[in-house]
Parts: sequence; C-alpha cells; structure tokens
Amino acid sequence: MVIREAGIIFRDNNLVRSIYVQKEIEIYNVYRTDLVNSLLNLVQDVFLTDIIEYLGGKEFVIAFIEDKIFVEDSVSNEPESLIIYCIFDNKKKVDKYVYKVVLPLLKKIALEFKATQKVLKSPNSFQTTDFKAKIDEILGDETKTIDQKLRENLL
Repeated sequence: MVIREAGIIFRDNNLVRSIYVQKEIEIYNVYRTDLVNSLLNLVQDVFLTDIIEYLGGKEFVIAFIEDKIFVEDSVSNEPESLIIYCIFDNKKKVDKYVYKVVLPLLKKIALEFKATQKVLKSPNSFQTTDFKAKIDEILGDETKTIDQKLRENLL
C-alpha cells in the first residue's frame, strides 16, 4: 500500500499537506479538509464517540487521529483540535496495515509537531516547508510505489 498524501488540519484548514502520489482525479484541497472535518463531526454527533480511525472506499482509505494543542490566540485557554491524516490505497488486509503501520506513523507525526510547537503561536505564520520535510522523513518508504522502491534498490 502506498501513502498518497498526509497532512495536518487545524481550524478547518490544511496547516501542512504533503502529496506523494497523485491520481488523475484530484479532490480539491478545500473539499478534502471539509470532508475530514464533517466525517469526524458526524461520528461524534451520531455515535456519541470520537473514536474513529479510518474510513475506506473502493479505491482509497483515509486514516486519521485527533490530538490537541494549545494555541496562543485561543480565547478559552483550552487546547484545540489537531487532525493528522493520510490517504492511501485500499488493498487487502487494510485493518492490519492501519493499526500496525499507519496509526503509529500518524501518532509520531503528532508528537513531532507538538514537540516543535509547544504552543501554536499563529496558524497563519506556521512554516509548513520545514515540517513537510519532517513528515516525509517519518513516512519514509510508505510513500513510494513498488516501482520506485525497485528502482532505488537497482541503483
């Protein structure tokens, strides 16, 4: 399975977004962010729980975790929601891949992000390029197709 995209959503906006493998049909960034937020809100409202880790479609799966971070400009002085997600190909044994590979990687991304941003000063001033490189490092080979992995091993 190949991770096609990973990112961090904060206050209904993509704070960080890394795209690895694109498909001809690309869902617009705004729609994707809205979709993730809507799904999480729906699950929380209908099922009265916030425990949902992934949703699978015919071709793709989106996995996500929710974490909290303190924000400097917050009115309530309460930590705010931070969604870390990734989109990957739907193949056999997706449950095993989600729980053994994807969710631990997403948790690591959340920990690294919070380590670099103890308190998120201003989401608008956050430097995404530095953290994109960190996400790339954390996800490593999971973002490469089989062809890419083979080419690297042959060189």
